[in-house]
Amino acid sequence: MFDYRFNDNGTVLQYGHANEDYLTDVLSTRAVQFLRDTEANDAQPWFLYIAPLAPHYDKPPLCNMNFGTLSTVHPAPRHVGSAASIPLPQPPSFNEADISDKPLAFRNRYSPLTPTHIGCLTTYFRDQIESMRAVDDLIGAVIAQLQDGGELNDTVIIFTSDNGLLQGEHRAHAKILPYEESIRVPLYIRAPGYPAQSTTRMSLNTDLAPTIMDLAQAAPGLTPDGRSLVPLLANPNRTPWRRQGLLMVRTGQSEGYAGVRASELSSTPNEVYIEHTTGEKEFYDLTKDPYQLNSVHNSNKKPYPSQRAALATLLAKLKTCAGATCQSFEDQ
Repeated sequence: MFDYRFNDNGTVLQYGHANEDYLTDVLSTRAVQFLRDTEANDAQPWFLYIAPLAPHYDKPPLCNMNFGTLSTVHPAPRHVGSAASIPLPQPPSFNEADISDKPLAFRNRYSPLTPTHIGCLTTYFRDQIESMRAVDDLIGAVIAQLQDGGELNDTVIIFTSDNGLLQGEHRAHAKILPYEESIRVPLYIRAPGYPAQSTTRMSLNTDLAPTIMDLAQAAPGLTPDGRSLVPLLANPNRTPWRRQGLLMVRTGQSEGYAGVRASELSSTPNEVYIEHTTGEKEFYDLTKDPYQLNSVHNSNKKPYPSQRAALATLLAKLKTCAGATCQSFEDQ
């Protein structure tokens, strides 16, 4: 967030440690200037992609956790301490007492959290919130400039994230794990002509590119694996729609996995089936076990065996599909 280099079309700029060098604020200033420059040529469409580092860590370790060092993130100086009273969320899965249903590598890595560990996680959580407040300032500055320039009603705004994060759930502090805190991210789309509303229909990160292409009235050169979300803007309860989606991480490595997350529309509603590269499996019924405390991958209780078999068959198809074929498998 400080003392970084910035590649500006091939020219490398060095930033220091002054308040005005804070990375999120520099991105905000540059984004606003980009909008001012484009407004001078209003006939040309434009695309602006802003990817702040926050809330990723960039500071030395807070402490040595049971799974390694835990670093934290620099908030903007004006926001330091603003989240000091916010407690660390501790859902039923937090510091889970029994993780015997999880894969061996997971069990070996994550031992019970101590009060010191929980204190470190709390500090990191608050620093993340404080760092995101500068991102909120950035969004406000961008929208204010769009409004001042008369382009707000001609602009689609998409806000999302690349991944979620476990902060003590199942004892872990990590991303790219097959648990709800990791695989779910916020997604907001503000599009002119569409009312404010929400949907429970499943979307995937593969949907972002076709959605942007659709809104831009452009044609992709290849058929995308994902699908445009524009129909959901018009009808958030649209059916038919995707019934399940693929989860996949590092399948060529020892701790990789592939899985299926079923939606409420699926014939196996709100279930998660995971196959690890080690051969181990996990299977969660999120309707009965929303915090994924008890994997039923070995349960013979009906209807779990038949549901596991159905999801395993579907997973084999999703792992190797492409384009429209993926969409057809997602809709089964």
